[in-house]
Amino acid sequence: MAFTISASPATPNPGKLQPAYPAFRGSCNQLRSLMADDYAEKAGALLRQALDGQQRALTDAEIDAARMERAIRDLEHEHTEALRQRAA
Repeated sequence: MAFTISASPATPNPGKLQPAYPAFRGSCNQLRSLMADDYAEKAGALLRQALDGQQRALTDAEIDAARMERAIRDLEHEHTEALRQRAA
């Protein structure tokens, strides 16, 4: 039993695209575009989420700073009162 290797038949229209290739290429480009849009939407959502988190952290820091300022004023007032009572 002998095996033979045969070459594939010659392309019927050398130099021309096969009829299905442009449709395939168009589908690939459309898929690439859809994937890019989906990626952009997801990346944008993640960035918005990160920005919201940073905004909340900034708001919390501002609230903490205001509390600390009040605490410092209270301590200064208590210290001043203590000095007045010692002087009297």
